[in-house]
Amino acid sequence: MAIILELDVYLAEKVLRDDILQNLSYDGVERIIEYYDELGEDISFDQSLFWCFHRYENAIEAVRDHDDSIISEIIDELKDDDSDEEPSEDDIEEKCLEYLEKNTICFEMNDGTVIVNYEY
Repeated sequence: MAIILELDVYLAEKVLRDDILQNLSYDGVERIIEYYDELGEDISFDQSLFWCFHRYENAIEAVRDHDDSIISEIIDELKDDDSDEEPSEDDIEEKCLEYLEKNTICFEMNDGTVIVNYEY
């Protein structure tokens, strides 16, 4: 016999360690729970499901933390061959977000932060 616990944000906040909550925020925990729920599979609750997610101020910071050379590649890709002008911060942010969505589990939050799991 197994006991199945339906996890909601309130319960997750009560069970998760403070260091995880400080990194993710209430909204981040809620989004991760929604993500696992959308998978449609029963998953045993384990704090390690949350440890591999990290919150960043923006997508550029997340990509830089993962592999700084990717930022250079993105900037080179965005540069116009006929111009010495650097791409805008918004354009770099957009390309970084595209990179994260393609290569990680990534959630863009309403406050502009991103939550990323590189270990999927």
